[in-house]
Amino acid sequence: MNGVSPKPDIAGIVEVATPEQWQAYHDIRRTVLFEALGLTGYNANLSVLLVST
Repeated sequence: MNGVSPKPDIAGIVEVATPEQWQAYHDIRRTVLFEALGLTGYNANLSVLLVST
């Protein structure tokens, strides 16, 4: 990024850099990709979504 912080009222792509941002990222990812689909066992250390059919 160019060192400019995004305005809080504008949605967009933001580089995740701080521990707080990573926590928020994983909270959203867990909610959208797992809990909304009825899945459990979210692991923030895995970058792949494994689903058995």
